[in-house]
Amino acid sequence: MDTAAAAKIVAVRPALEALIVKATSDPESLAEADPVDAELIDVVRVLSRSTAAQHSVLNTDAPDSAQ
Repeated sequence: MDTAAAAKIVAVRPALEALIVKATSDPESLAEADPVDAELIDVVRVLSRSTAAQHSVLNTDAPDSAQ
């Protein structure tokens, strides 16, 4: 694995863990997520797509381009 990609995965982990804790303690808070949480949710959506493993789909600058 590319070290830059691995570093990005490790860097997002604390934010993802915090979002999971927030979502489980107050699920309604995600209905009006702050911009940082909303962006993280969008990243998770893109990575959760069945086509996310295709290299041409992943674009770090525009997470919505993989529709």
